[in-house]
Amino acid sequence: MSTASVSPHGPLDLTRAQTGIWNAQRLEPDSPYYVVGDVVEISGGGPVDVDALVEAVRATTEEAESLRLRVYDTPDGPRQQVSDEPVAAPEVVDVSGAADPAAAAAARVEAERTRAAEACRGMVDRPLYARTVIRLSDREVWYTQLGHHLVFDGYTAAMLARRTAARYTALVRGTEPTPSTFGSLAALVAADRAYRDSDRAAEDRAYWVERFTPLPDLGDTDAVAGPPERTLTARAVVTPEETARLRAFADEAGVTWGEALIAGYAAYLHRVLGRTDVVFALPLMCRTGSAELRTPAMAVNVLPLRVTVRAGDGLGELSRRVAAAMKEMRDHQRYRGEDLPRDLGVPGAGALLHGRGINLKAFDLTLDFAGAAGVMRNVAGGPPEDMGLSVLPTRDGGLLLGFEVDARTNDQAAVDGKLSGLRALLAGLVDGLRVGQVALADDVARLLADWCPPALPGTPVDVPTAFDAMVAADPGHTALVCGAERLSAQDLAGRVHRVARALRARGIGPDDIVALALPRSADLVVALLAVLDAGAAFQPLDVAHPAERLRELVDDTRPALVLTDGTLDGLPWAALLDEAAVLSAAPLRADELAAPRHPEHLAYVIHTSGSTGRPKGVLGRVGGLAALLHHQWTTVVAETEGAVGRRLRAAHTYSFAFDSAFEHLVWLLCGHELHVYDAETARDAAALLAAYARDGIDIVDTTPSMAAPLIDGGLLDLRPALLVLGGEATPPALWRRVADAGIAARNMYGPTEATVTSTVGRVEGDGPTIGHPLAGTRIHLLDHALQPVPHGTAGELYLAGPQLARGYLGRPAASAERFLRDPVGPPGQRR
Repeated sequence: MSTASVSPHGPLDLTRAQTGIWNAQRLEPDSPYYVVGDVVEISGGGPVDVDALVEAVRATTEEAESLRLRVYDTPDGPRQQVSDEPVAAPEVVDVSGAADPAAAAAARVEAERTRAAEACRGMVDRPLYARTVIRLSDREVWYTQLGHHLVFDGYTAAMLARRTAARYTALVRGTEPTPSTFGSLAALVAADRAYRDSDRAAEDRAYWVERFTPLPDLGDTDAVAGPPERTLTARAVVTPEETARLRAFADEAGVTWGEALIAGYAAYLHRVLGRTDVVFALPLMCRTGSAELRTPAMAVNVLPLRVTVRAGDGLGELSRRVAAAMKEMRDHQRYRGEDLPRDLGVPGAGALLHGRGINLKAFDLTLDFAGAAGVMRNVAGGPPEDMGLSVLPTRDGGLLLGFEVDARTNDQAAVDGKLSGLRALLAGLVDGLRVGQVALADDVARLLADWCPPALPGTPVDVPTAFDAMVAADPGHTALVCGAERLSAQDLAGRVHRVARALRARGIGPDDIVALALPRSADLVVALLAVLDAGAAFQPLDVAHPAERLRELVDDTRPALVLTDGTLDGLPWAALLDEAAVLSAAPLRADELAAPRHPEHLAYVIHTSGSTGRPKGVLGRVGGLAALLHHQWTTVVAETEGAVGRRLRAAHTYSFAFDSAFEHLVWLLCGHELHVYDAETARDAAALLAAYARDGIDIVDTTPSMAAPLIDGGLLDLRPALLVLGGEATPPALWRRVADAGIAARNMYGPTEATVTSTVGRVEGDGPTIGHPLAGTRIHLLDHALQPVPHGTAGELYLAGPQLARGYLGRPAASAERFLRDPVGPPGQRR
């Protein structure tokens, strides 16, 4: 092995570690997060000698060459040199007269962090280290040691604090301090160059490139551009007793407590991300030789740890897996992590080192200052990462866990929820539970109760029963309007019942599917209601869609009958009307049905969009439509009726092939007047506005993408009694515009698999919300182990209750994957 020559004179190259920081700060010139460091809090039984502390801090700064560095930007790249300027004593700030000296000291530390960040971020030709002594009382004094990451890391901080403590102790006791053992910067640079030119460097590079080829799926790693102006912090203490249990568990498993803790963090990422192949950043000391171990400087390296985590893992086996991965990492830790994205040469590789990571600072943070205790507390730990966990020992043998996250993408509830979830998982794992068995939320019962409102009073009735009751209540009122055609409730019922009898005469009954390939018209409404009246299920087809797509949907469904206007092969609608003309217009009797009506019978088949693959036919239940009708009739419809005090006019503009089209039919079934507009009008905002004004429309139910041009054209001036938004996410600007208009508005959300609408929220406040579940519907926000997530944290939305569909037509595997047994609901229930 060759020995590098060392020159104590002249400008020096930056080490590879420093170059990574230099480039990072240059990419984010305004970022304050490349200043790192600590406050050392000294207290004890006797007075703290401030003068001796000031001299100890000054002398330690003088001994450590990296603290006196100046960096220069030259034509050949950045260079550094140790300044020979005299080292001044640190400033002393006395806050002992403050009402709350500790609070005043903490505020001063934060101010020093901000000032140092502002002063150091330019990096070139300036001091890169700052110290301040803060006197709280005779018996308590703090001092800061803050520096740009170019010259400073966590290991350096511990070295400096220990040396300062030794110098202070010698000064107070009147003895000579032991000679400094700090290494020189020149030796460090030479060692770095020697490694860079060695065969070992090439071997390490090959290891890391192979380890991450192909690049693992890292999921959503998009970050907001630029440094945050504000961060949010959550801190929690793992008590000494809990820490002792972790240590005992680790001893029994044959690993270190740090490896067990890192395994717990890996398990947490598995739970929140739902990934078996877990990757996160892990800082490594990267001090393998004498020069690195003795020299205060920036040396820390950040490399990605990759480990397999499964829901069935226990902490012991996972810890051993992590320990093996970490051993490999340490064997190759001198390869710089910041070089990995370049060496991999694939898009997205930079995410290996950002967003997720654990920084375990397991240094001895308790120091002896001539009998007084000094405790290091980190106050500047680098750029915030949304899933970046810091771990610090506490003076009593516990651990301090912390997240510091970007306030632009999180709120306080979210960061608190992350930490509480991590703590719950660690505790459960140490207790012997498997990774997938631990609930991350500590208030599961309340979380479930908040999103599981009880069913409304009364018994839901199916659509035919509701329809007949509506007709009987007022046969003469106008129920349906389509162009020039106006049908009273009695006229509409006569048509529906005749067609239903014609369908029954053709043998159509429960769970038979009737495809409806008819244009938007009164006839389409009649056909849909007649199919349900006959006890069968409808499949609505939008005849404006390409014929090939319609044939594919029909081939998938294989309906018992296709009613068509000629767009597809099937029974012409006119022919069925001829058959129905001679039949009774009275409501169907029970004995005319093939079987008694039942909530589990099939009501409709509507296909998903197919945006994630082949469209799936959702099997909607009779009971699902009944539950939706009962809720809307009892809540939204009743409230709007009460506000207006008369029969309402509702517009039908959705494609009937879209499940939200049934939401419009609710108004008809509740005794109001439904206006079905033709396809051309429904697509034209100006034409719709003219129709709304002409017809005196009270209820407008539309998508946000159509609402925007309607509002631009003057919809809000028409003052509808109710505006409903649904079918897609509402942009925040549109939400605020509607909220500020002072009209009644609702946002309705729900997947096709849960009968149109699952949640309803008032459009009010500053931003979009899906509101709350319909009464009787249960919403669970679960992680990938199907456990409730803590309040404020992201999870997957699961729905349960009477509106749930049967599953997917002819897709048992897909149904089994998406329609699961409810793990937190009543026995036997699905979600």
